[in-house]
Amino acid sequence: MANEEIRTGLLEDKQVLVMGLLSPQSFAWAIGEEAVRVGANVTYSVQDEQTVKRTARFFRTQGVELDENRLLACDVTKDQDIIDLASKLPYALDGLVYSIAFANPKTCLTGAIYDAPREDILKALEISAVGLPLVVGGLIRAEKFNPNASIIAMTFDSQRTYPSYNWMGVAKAALEGEVRYLARDLGAHGIRVNSLSAGPQNTLAAIHIPGFENIGKVWAERAPLGWDLDRGREKVASSAVYLLSDLSEGVTGIVHYVDGGFHSVSTL
Repeated sequence: MANEEIRTGLLEDKQVLVMGLLSPQSFAWAIGEEAVRVGANVTYSVQDEQTVKRTARFFRTQGVELDENRLLACDVTKDQDIIDLASKLPYALDGLVYSIAFANPKTCLTGAIYDAPREDILKALEISAVGLPLVVGGLIRAEKFNPNASIIAMTFDSQRTYPSYNWMGVAKAALEGEVRYLARDLGAHGIRVNSLSAGPQNTLAAIHIPGFENIGKVWAERAPLGWDLDRGREKVASSAVYLLSDLSEGVTGIVHYVDGGFHSVSTL
């Protein structure tokens, strides 16, 4: 009860944009709804206008009502979409969560990394890594960040190789590097930038990773604190709220692990 009382109002009246909503099982949804629970006003982004309606319909099939007015379209590979996103935001942001990632599972998540075609590699990097600094730059130029805002990039342990993670692992390594440079460049604006490295979860995105079942099984067995493949997202969301809140006002440029401690003890 004491913890709940402390958390209530932690993000009171803060404006947060969570990019990359896919399903009720996604980290984006878990983080956004936990932020709402502790007082934030949350808007989500999806890839395009068609995806806005498709996402709302899919959520309804899962028994979750999602107001389409909380959804904005933004394809991070298009400069005009980023400009339009900034113009559509009716407020400056106190928090931004970048939870966007994509790699062609048939070419970038199988075999040797040198066998993937150039166009698929570049697309994976553009969406999963390059999009973050481009979005941040667009929002900075549009003056869409409040003082002391916080930016979170969702990542997955990039210090090791994992079966079939391949080019997504490379993209996450790039993303974590970008976070450090963004932290350097945005410090003068009072903006914090951190990576949040989550353990594996049963999500729509994860099922496209060959061998994901084995990764999850070994993770749950070896993580010092254990790891729940269905409910770990709740712990991730709690840490995201901390990073978005004023409690983390002295924290920037780090990788914050929420993985049951797996990163510290072993590899697959």
